[in-house]
Amino acid sequence: MDAPLLSDLLEKDSHPQPLGLPDVFGDQSLLVKNRIFRAIRTHASQLGYRYSNQRPENYEALPFTTLEEILAHKEIPIVHNKRALEIVAEKVPSATWLDIADGFRRCFAFHESCHAVARAAFTKTTDASSAGERVLRIMLEESFTNTCELFGILDCEDLADLAIYEANSYTALWEAKEFVEAVHSHAAPAFTYVLLHYLRANFLAQDEPSQEENELMHSIAGLENTSIDREALETLASFAYTLDENFRLTTSRLHLRLLGLPADLDTRSPIQELTRSQIKNLQELVASVTSSYRDILAE
Repeated sequence: MDAPLLSDLLEKDSHPQPLGLPDVFGDQSLLVKNRIFRAIRTHASQLGYRYSNQRPENYEALPFTTLEEILAHKEIPIVHNKRALEIVAEKVPSATWLDIADGFRRCFAFHESCHAVARAAFTKTTDASSAGERVLRIMLEESFTNTCELFGILDCEDLADLAIYEANSYTALWEAKEFVEAVHSHAAPAFTYVLLHYLRANFLAQDEPSQEENELMHSIAGLENTSIDREALETLASFAYTLDENFRLTTSRLHLRLLGLPADLDTRSPIQELTRSQIKNLQELVASVTSSYRDILAE
């Protein structure tokens, strides 16, 4: 397939939405078509989050250094990047997404919004008291965000959808789409199981869990009595271990150290450490987000 024209992408993004960010390229299109993107925006807005292109200077330099500030102030940074595409499309009608993709300044409001929704869920009963519990909560948030971005590929039907998703997400793995499609009829348990693998990956665990770990993950996800495609699910879970190695080994640990928290991730057993209240909060969060897939099942 040919790379989509910028003019065609802009046409897909020309329908105003109540929660849309009209100056962010692709935002309105994703709210129309991408169910998990729309679910996260709705949740974040209900929590009182706002979106502003008045970004903190530190966000421009090192985004992870401002995550706590973003969540405390409930103001998520965005990039007004749509007008730049309109200028190129007006002056060079034949320009395609591939002509500008490498240098395009993407907007990561989706990623930060996932953090916001997860933070509210995992602190809803009580704030973590110990340093170890705080680290586990932070990694649960990151793993939830990773899983949302992975599952979002489901609603990308063609290269135009993929380009728009790439412009608004850290992860746009087209190669994962067939496996998400294979398991989405069991969306909540599949999402939970993949999230738990991301949790292990963020704690620098090997990609082969022990039998005890795997049984526990199946139990937490509620997979025992489902007819889910197990082979597709395991393949999808394996994408968790393709997370950027430098991010996992360096950036994640530095983030924890900046917060005054221990960074001995590879000495922990996060699945076994999950408490009943954390599992309950996780299951409720996943159920609320994956409910957006119900209309898929009715098709």
